[in-house]
Amino acid sequence: PCDAGIIAAWKAHYRNDTISLVISKYEDNPQMSAKEVYCLPLLDAKQVVNSSWKHVSCKTILNCWKHTQIIAALNQQPPSSSTP
Repeated sequence: PCDAGIIAAWKAHYRNDTISLVISKYEDNPQMSAKEVYCLPLLDAKQVVNSSWKHVSCKTILNCWKHTQIIAALNQQPPSSSTP
């Protein structure tokens, strides 16, 4: 299911969050070089990763699971009987 769109959704949010942070850093100090603006401390990078994951909705994850049809296949299997 991760290859079915969950990773793509996370990456899109990650890019947006990273760009927002970079723009904010540049607006705070316009004299910074491009290299300095894009250099994120480890704590900032961790926060961007966490924030990006929180933006991936439950609906997106559910749709990705549905797309793979794994859940449907599990629901179609006959129940195993515990009686002989």
